Amino acid sequence: MSSDKFEKPANYGKIEKISAGSYDLNKWLYGGYESGVITMIAGPLASGKTNFVLLAACSMAKRGRKVIFIDTEGGFSVERVK
Repeated sequence: MSSDKFEKPANYGKIEKISAGSYDLNKWLYGGYESGVITMIAGPLASGKTNFVLLAACSMAKRGRKVIFIDTEGGFSVERVK
């Protein structure tokens, strides 16, 4: 399914967005994750949830923004983001 078929929300362009770190993902999210809200990413084990978060965190860090990553399961590897 093409993302061009999605309708834009009524408040599109009025909310500050955080880049997801991927052109295609930003397009699917109408510009990125919403700033100032908690976004929950859920899915089965090894489905890429952490990759989505790390892409966004790296994107913000490259722009000089501060990033806090809280690993509640103790499985984070620094080598993964190098």
